[in-house]
Amino acid sequence: MLEWDAFTVVARGARIQQITRVRRILKKNIEKTERALANLSKAADADCQLIPQLVDTRLAPAALQENLCRYNFIVYAARFNQEGNKPGQILAWLARQGSIPRPITEVITSAGITARAQTDILQAFYDYYSTLYNASQDPTSERLDEFLTGITLPRVSASSRTSRPDMLGKASGLDGLPLEYYHTSSSLLSPRLAAMYGEALNGGELPHSLLESPLVFIPKPDLTQLTTYQPTAILGPTTRF
Repeated sequence: MLEWDAFTVVARGARIQQITRVRRILKKNIEKTERALANLSKAADADCQLIPQLVDTRLAPAALQENLCRYNFIVYAARFNQEGNKPGQILAWLARQGSIPRPITEVITSAGITARAQTDILQAFYDYYSTLYNASQDPTSERLDEFLTGITLPRVSASSRTSRPDMLGKASGLDGLPLEYYHTSSSLLSPRLAAMYGEALNGGELPHSLLESPLVFIPKPDLTQLTTYQPTAILGPTTRF
């Protein structure tokens, strides 16, 4: 797994350098805006017509500071993830979230009982999906072929589907590296990726952490019904490639 370690070092090092440059620019802009705010505040004391402009300008440092905090959080999350601990991986995942997830407050179990306690909600999901995925009557290959043959949809190759532009913006894996980063830094990452996959194909193996992915539920309109939650595993671009 030496090539995987090398790829991790290069990918994360370049990513942190990019974020560091952005942080420097944000800090300079914050200082510049604060100086302009101080000058405008003095001018507004003599000219009340400048007060609306002063109010708008006061909002700028807060917005810049918010962006700076977000980039700081991404750097700290990446460092924790680099060390390979689970709290760091969770931080890296949370750093990519644009909003706070809505909690599940209650669900209706398969028995028709409303579960509100967290342990009861978790047990309801466990029972439902255990029954669903452990069904004894799996579809036969003939039934699957019959079903797939009747579907007429446009298809693309797996490699094109992985890297096409409309896939940008998709959630990244536990490593916190989005697909946009692979596009913008392809000249740097491609040789390392090729070496890593080559090592695995020539008798090596991929690290188990590369195949890990968070399992999340995508809610549909009725949040109380177990059948409305679609489970999905988020794989990183490295795994999809």
